[in-house]
Order: sequence, then structure tokens, then C-alpha cells
Amino acid sequence: MKKSFSILMAFISILYPDKWSRGKWILKEEESKKIIKKALDLGINFFDTADVYFLGESECILGKAIKEYADREEVVIATKVFFQ
Repeated sequence: MKKSFSILMAFISILYPDKWSRGKWILKEEESKKIIKKALDLGINFFDTADVYFLGESECILGKAIKEYADREEVVIATKVFFQ
């Protein structure tokens, strides 16, 4: 990997508003992917997400955007697992 990972982008607020009624601040997939692309264009390559962020949907959206806009070898993805 060529770049340092000093800037982190967290993905707790990315999802489709029609699946959950948590608020208008939640973004649809295409809007979210635009933000991820902009982050990549600006050199952000460290992303934080989790399976508990909207039932894993943020991980799915991030994965689609990375596949479309980035070389996977140049990106760090931090995630967490929740279980009881």
C-alpha cells in the first residue's frame, strides 16, 4: 500500500431511508456512493463500518462503492461484529 491511513471515514449514517424510519439524514445508496467516491478522490482510504449499522447495509454499500471506484489493495476497511 502506497498511502498512509491517517484520515478515517465512518459509515454509520449511510442507508436507504425507506427501510428504516430513523430520519431524513439517512442517505440512499447512490447518494452514499457519491460521498464515498469523493472521499476516495480526496485521498481518504480508511473506512469504518459495522454489521450493526443498519443491519449491515452500510457494509454492502461501501463494498459496492469500493468495487466500482477503488483498487481494493489501496483501501483499509475496519469493521466490527455484534453478537449476543
